Amino acid sequence: MSTIWLLHASNNISHATPLPPSNTHTIVIVPETDNFRYLASQITTFPHIIELGPSTGETTSLILANSSTTNYVGCEVGKEMLQHLRSRFLPHTQSPPSLQSVRFEEINVVNNPNLLPHILTLLQPSSLPPAPSSVAFMVDIGGSEPASKVLPLIFSISERVSPGLILVKNRELYWQLAKTRASSSSSSSSSSSSLSSSSLDGEIPAPPPPQKFKKRLHPLKQPLRLASDGTPICRFWNYSDKCKKGDDCEFKHNLCHYCGGEGHRAIDCI
Repeated sequence: MSTIWLLHASNNISHATPLPPSNTHTIVIVPETDNFRYLASQITTFPHIIELGPSTGETTSLILANSSTTNYVGCEVGKEMLQHLRSRFLPHTQSPPSLQSVRFEEINVVNNPNLLPHILTLLQPSSLPPAPSSVAFMVDIGGSEPASKVLPLIFSISERVSPGLILVKNRELYWQLAKTRASSSSSSSSSSSSLSSSSLDGEIPAPPPPQKFKKRLHPLKQPLRLASDGTPICRFWNYSDKCKKGDDCEFKHNLCHYCGGEGHRAIDCI
């Protein structure tokens, strides 16, 4: 049976309810990008990393800078984003000497979970696939995606690959599990839901630090993000009162830098 950990800060880990049985050793679910990137930078016991949804590569850069990483595969679904990742990280001459292989592939495992075992073979293309227990999956297919979309992917990874670690960023799934755990802890009888059925001990993590901190950041301190057509999303339009270039700006307006939705700014979304 898998062990799930809900984590919202680097120094606050609480034991939470197991998912339905699988062979995966550990699953960690975090609600926010900062939590996800912190953990990704701290992984030392899994030399083989598979990242689902590397986006512009901000988390990828932390993974590749980790001297414990020996093989990496990033899976994206957009050709423009894939081209951006390859131009940014390949060849990986600036990475630690321990890094043996880095590759980015256009693979959609949400729609094609049967491809998950194939990704293992890409980690060490010149030799046998590594032992699944030495592999960590980093899953960030959109923190605002519904839990109903992310949960089947977690199950598929668990059942088809059984890696040593699955690290997932998804806000809705995190808080659904936290609420389930709260109701289980406050009741003498075990409660059940579509996500879990277990009675648990301990405190539920408080909500993550207020997002107002992000609103005070200078626009250029936010990471570069691309629209689906490959055009960078304007950070000044998203994080300040206005973009001084207006209609002459070469970057994308009317697109949220935080969630990717249309018609609103990141400063109003976070």
